[in-house]
Amino acid sequence: MDYSDEGMERAIALDRVLSNFRASVQSVLRTPASEGDATPAGEEASALAGAIDAYEAKVDALFRDDFDYPSVLLVLMDLAKTGNAYLTATAPGQADKAMLTQAVAHFDRTMDVLGLSAAQEADKYTLEPAKISSAATAFHADIAAALEASPIEGYTLPALEMTEDTPVHDMVDAVVSVRQAVREAALAATPKAKAVLAVCDAVRNHVLPELGIRIEDSGKEAGTWKEANPHVWAREQRRQREFEAAKKAAKAEAALRKAEREAAKCVPPQQMFRADPKWTQFNEDGIPTHQVKKVEGEPDTEEVVPKSAAKKLLKQWKLREKQLAKLQAKLNANK
Repeated sequence: MDYSDEGMERAIALDRVLSNFRASVQSVLRTPASEGDATPAGEEASALAGAIDAYEAKVDALFRDDFDYPSVLLVLMDLAKTGNAYLTATAPGQADKAMLTQAVAHFDRTMDVLGLSAAQEADKYTLEPAKISSAATAFHADIAAALEASPIEGYTLPALEMTEDTPVHDMVDAVVSVRQAVREAALAATPKAKAVLAVCDAVRNHVLPELGIRIEDSGKEAGTWKEANPHVWAREQRRQREFEAAKKAAKAEAALRKAEREAAKCVPPQQMFRADPKWTQFNEDGIPTHQVKKVEGEPDTEEVVPKSAAKKLLKQWKLREKQLAKLQAKLNANK
């Protein structure tokens, strides 16, 4: 296995593609069929059908070839990407559900053979009606408050049609439907109802993902939702926080190094080398003439600085002299 940073990033990307494909298929399977259902057409449909037909033979050959695990994952990823392309090009009600179900069956069998089903089982979650109902009620109240503070002319907030006995998927449908309606009204308002949009964004970005729900706001899937493992979402959020923290630390470190370089420019050339214990003797300009000589197993001695090194030191000394003169001129100009 590849545990390098690049290897881990590839693994994360693979997990994201596979999870997104599975969630997208589940969303399509929940969508009522419309006229023309199960009549795939177009390049994307042909590509997915071809990928499904060739899948078993490809994977079987790779398993027989010394259990080529990495290549199997790549084939699996190609199937998911082809499936996602098909879903992007096809309205949910027009998708060939039988073909998508077959693709997911390949997915599940391969994951089981690779021993990844156990990992998925450990990450298993369920949509909890009580929590979703509570989140939906809070969302509706927040939207109502935002509309009261900043009304949208001619718009009335729809009721949230659900009870304690409403099936969990219908609960989510109700929340997403109300959110989509109010979001469209907020975007169409002049000026845009930013307070309402902020509530819509918060429920999409934080509230519902914690409960296992991801809302789509763009493309053909706008206004739809998918199940999305909250454990995976939490890990991604943690990785993002760690990435942002590392980025911030790197920026601070770069700023510190820059400040140190700028501060060093203020040190006169006659003093710039004297703090380094490597140098033992200096000429009248402060340029090192002798340095420490280290020989393993013997006490340190002293030697003359080689000519090549002496030339570099002189070049640095002259550069510092110019930098200091330029800085002094700038300070004088600002007085």
